[in-house]
Amino acid sequence: MNPTAVRRLASTLQNIQANVLSKIPGVDPRPAQRMQAFSGRNDGPAKIASRITGVTQDEPAKDDAVLYTSNFGQVVADSSHCLNVGGMPVQVNPILLERQQAFDRSKTVERIVHPCGSSAFGTFTVKHDISHLTKAAFLQPGTVTPAGREYPDQARNPRGFATKFYTADGNYDLVGLSWPVFFVHDPMIGPDNIRSQQRTPRNFFLD
Repeated sequence: MNPTAVRRLASTLQNIQANVLSKIPGVDPRPAQRMQAFSGRNDGPAKIASRITGVTQDEPAKDDAVLYTSNFGQVVADSSHCLNVGGMPVQVNPILLERQQAFDRSKTVERIVHPCGSSAFGTFTVKHDISHLTKAAFLQPGTVTPAGREYPDQARNPRGFATKFYTADGNYDLVGLSWPVFFVHDPMIGPDNIRSQQRTPRNFFLD
């Protein structure tokens, strides 16, 4: 079967399943949380690495997790979408805030997102008159401003990069990301997306 068709079918079935089960009181919500129903159609990085290195699992992975609950024991029927109004996330979703807090505090050694990279520092000089476009003091002709440029490393984890101007009025940042497009529309799956790009602690594979 065409891989694209399989992914579309999987997405459709998962959405239907989540919508139906989330409306039935007392129904086990774990099936709606399982996202790997069609993930075995093609060999992924883990299988390829296992075939090359000879490292294999003792037994197939099992989805035997307990119910997904909040910090207060509330069963969460849908762990992939946050509360929204017309598609815009709202800041009154306790489950979203719990996930973001747990994600942000999961490491104390380094930042959980954009942790590594390198920087270069120098000066930024305005050589052409653009005063008709801006009133910013550091963009006036002849102004010299200390500046810094951050570069992402080559790891798969998405890396931020920015140009920072140390102006007399305060720091001015031009921020960006090493991916060509932003990766999530719903912030509920933001932490999962970042973790999916990191190495597996069990075997250190990019799977």
